[in-house]
Amino acid sequence: MDLADMLVVKFFCFVYLINYTQGYHYGNPLNKYVRHYEGLSYNTYELQDKHLRAKRALHHQDTFLHLDFHAHGRHFNLRMKRDTSLFAEDLKVDMGGQEVNYDTSHIYTGEIYGEKGTLSHGSVVDGKFEGFIQTYQGTFYVEPAERYLKDRDVPFHSVIYHEDDISKYCSMCVYWSIQLLSLLKTQTLFDVPSCHLLIV
Repeated sequence: MDLADMLVVKFFCFVYLINYTQGYHYGNPLNKYVRHYEGLSYNTYELQDKHLRAKRALHHQDTFLHLDFHAHGRHFNLRMKRDTSLFAEDLKVDMGGQEVNYDTSHIYTGEIYGEKGTLSHGSVVDGKFEGFIQTYQGTFYVEPAERYLKDRDVPFHSVIYHEDDISKYCSMCVYWSIQLLSLLKTQTLFDVPSCHLLIV
């Protein structure tokens, strides 16, 4: 192999590496649908306490929920407020023929503080945020780690992954997300088939 051949091989290797590592494809697969994720930890007791304060807040400034963490090479400083517009005021949940009261105070919408045009939306249950964060670099999804890593002892409680790392073959997730959003504005919420990547 002469010098010209070696340069061609090195060039193609370089192009391959640039294409392969573009975006967030670092090779830590979560399952067959998510090619890369990072573990996420923050103080869940503190976030649950903030959620309970926001739930019973009387003053405007107390209704905001702040969550700070670092993942995917960037800082996330979420500032969210309870979202009461998502559900109809007369929402009824039917479980096995019985109507049950459904507390919607765990749903939050907001943004990354200081980054206009971003959006965060999700829920806080047991001090864990689950939802999505739209940034200028794309959308990130946050879910509980036990949903995917049940049998593993991991030092984090949540996982976060980027939209570029979701398999394009999980189109049913998009379909059911749209169906669920349309159901949320109706008066009765019915069971819908679930998908591992369905974020509510």
